[in-house]
Amino acid sequence: MRDIEELFKTSLKDHELPYDENAWSQLSKRLDAKNGVASSNLKWFIGAASVVAIVATYLFVTAEETAKTPINKHSQTETEKKNVLHPSKEDLSKEDSSVVSLNVEAKSPENINITISRDEKKNQLIEGLELDIIEEQIISDLIAPVYREVELTGLSDNHESQVKLHFNKMGNQCLNSTISYSNTNEKSIWLRLPSSELIEMPAKSNTNLNLSQKGMYLIGNIDNANEFITSTSFRVDPAQEIQVSAADYVDFENGLPEFNVQAFAEGEVSWKLNNEPTSKSGKKETFNLFDKGNYSIEGELTDINGCKSKAQVTFYIEKNYNLLAVNAFTPNSFDNRNTTFMPFALTKRNTPFKMIVIDPINGAVIYETSNSDQAWDGVNKNSGELVEKNKSFVWKVILQQPEKGESPEYMGTIVRL
Repeated sequence: MRDIEELFKTSLKDHELPYDENAWSQLSKRLDAKNGVASSNLKWFIGAASVVAIVATYLFVTAEETAKTPINKHSQTETEKKNVLHPSKEDLSKEDSSVVSLNVEAKSPENINITISRDEKKNQLIEGLELDIIEEQIISDLIAPVYREVELTGLSDNHESQVKLHFNKMGNQCLNSTISYSNTNEKSIWLRLPSSELIEMPAKSNTNLNLSQKGMYLIGNIDNANEFITSTSFRVDPAQEIQVSAADYVDFENGLPEFNVQAFAEGEVSWKLNNEPTSKSGKKETFNLFDKGNYSIEGELTDINGCKSKAQVTFYIEKNYNLLAVNAFTPNSFDNRNTTFMPFALTKRNTPFKMIVIDPINGAVIYETSNSDQAWDGVNKNSGELVEKNKSFVWKVILQQPEKGESPEYMGTIVRL
């Protein structure tokens, strides 16, 4: 009962009944005709009683209907929601249909702005309570889809910076080598060493890197969480080793001072003689050492990763190469190997030459030949007689096609015994 009284008080507080001036005039005339002047007070009494009765009846019926049918803001069917949010073409084409326009511009639920515009007829049909229900349902339907779409398509700061950064790719490198890395970006990038140490490579600059650690090198950037993000990498390995072996003597079998070396390695080998590059590139090579002195022969290996390693041997030559010529001969000897004079190397090398023998007293040429089979037998071509014994004569050989690094002229002395 107390609840009904409170309901009456609340309802009567702002309620007004419609006022009909003609109805009150007719009632007043009828009362005045019956009661005269005294009926004036009765008129006001009856009017007040009528107002109270009408109001009481209205509030009682309204309260009863309200108690029977409570308002449920969420009682709309899925079809009604759909019709409000997505009106059909038929609804939009009707002359008396209302227009509900939604402007949603948001990336998060708190930023959703909703504007609902209606024509005059819609304002007459939709009361404040129904509008609240519609707006609440619209917000409920829109929040989740908008939030999910932003979450799927939104890019984090780290992802955006990752897309913008450019990283030059590097091939595998060699241990203890030095390289230059170019950072063309507007911000620093980082190199992570195999030891996990980070080296900053400033923006718009070249950084010289000494690759003194074996293993994997990572290039990337550091994100907002201070974590290293790898974008490219390269590996650093030591070069394969090379071993060089050499003979302990000079071989004159072919008439040349040949010194043989061999490399034990997999890959391409290049050679240097006394730090000067040569055209030799085999695993086994021969070097002609013509002059007296110390020699250094170095083999350099280039492995499949492009890394280089070196090894060398040294050797000492006791005297200059002089075509392996003897300094005396005996024309009348029983040993045919010693009865004539011809530098031994010329009999082995098969190279074009010219040899002359000169009398040192007067400078006359007493013998000449271009054939290694025509050795000098000690006869002076000018007199036809054997030259004097124990006298030294000068010989000279001019090579027309000397070996690389070889002098084209050789000289010496020869004595007839």
